[in-house]
Amino acid sequence: MGLFRVVVIGIVLEGVCLTSGESTTSILPRQDLPTGVGNWWESAVLYQVLPRSFRDSDGDGNGDLRGLLERFDHLIELGVTGICLGPVFRSPMRDGGYDVSDFRDIDPMYGSMTDFEELLQRAKAAGMKVVLDFVPNHTSEQHEWFQNSVRKNEAYRDYYILREGAVRVENNDGAPPNNWQSLYHGPAWSKNVRGTEFYLHQFGVTEPDLNYRNAKVRQEMEDVMRFWLDRGVDGLRLMQVNHLYEDAQFRDEPFIEPTQATISYENLDHIHTRDLPENYLLAFDWRSLFDEYGSAEVVGATDRKLMITSAYSGSLENSMKWFGIGNRVGAHIAQNFGLLREISSKFRA
Repeated sequence: MGLFRVVVIGIVLEGVCLTSGESTTSILPRQDLPTGVGNWWESAVLYQVLPRSFRDSDGDGNGDLRGLLERFDHLIELGVTGICLGPVFRSPMRDGGYDVSDFRDIDPMYGSMTDFEELLQRAKAAGMKVVLDFVPNHTSEQHEWFQNSVRKNEAYRDYYILREGAVRVENNDGAPPNNWQSLYHGPAWSKNVRGTEFYLHQFGVTEPDLNYRNAKVRQEMEDVMRFWLDRGVDGLRLMQVNHLYEDAQFRDEPFIEPTQATISYENLDHIHTRDLPENYLLAFDWRSLFDEYGSAEVVGATDRKLMITSAYSGSLENSMKWFGIGNRVGAHIAQNFGLLREISSKFRA
């Protein structure tokens, strides 16, 4: 996800501090937090862990889940109450693991599902929560859904955003369908290796966008979320959720400064590819899924599941919408990237 993951935000809703005299080396559940008051994340300190750069257990140059387990006491000593784990799904790793080829498997670089389940057990024994980074906007081009789609398998035909090129110049049918640009620079459209169609990728060229106007795609992604929540993950950080839907009419985006000769992501007003109302409505539907795990009707449900939205929205107003609109509720936590964009040394606490 490029620069959008360079800065990692620790989430502290109600600060939990440790004095220098406290010992945190025990793996017993923490006793210093209030119990029976609110939801667990209301007094949580979450530590972001990118496994690839945390601890290498086998000497191959990449951090892994075994390495995280080897240094788990380090997390306990920090006094954190949970970890937010960077993506560990199976991936060709062309975008740091955010290009997923299988949402239901652990990439061999990081270990196995057995390693992951051991991590969950270790965290539970220490009274810590595990939240998983999850990017629902796109897949890797190596995902079986995309491979089936470009092979024109009818069952997967509309899993992605596919469009014929626009005839913008005489005798040229190879132009992209519109002027939409990728966050990674250049057109947000690339031509399929089979046929004449273009596919949309708002991020890397190897990360085709899913088509959330297809009910099958929405169900597939709900099933993936349930897969991990059922395994014991305490929550999901849903990243780049403000890019899930695009304009159904595929209209060109207006220029911010029309006099500039070149088209660039920075010079387009992203009214057709970002922060569309449908994005919020889908998030509100997903919140209902998370709430199922905290209801009395769910057998064995002992803790509520945390839903975090992570969206680099164009304004604070758009960021606030992720919490809910009207009588619809959304994220429990909506990350505010305005703190990166707008806060300077001129501001006071």
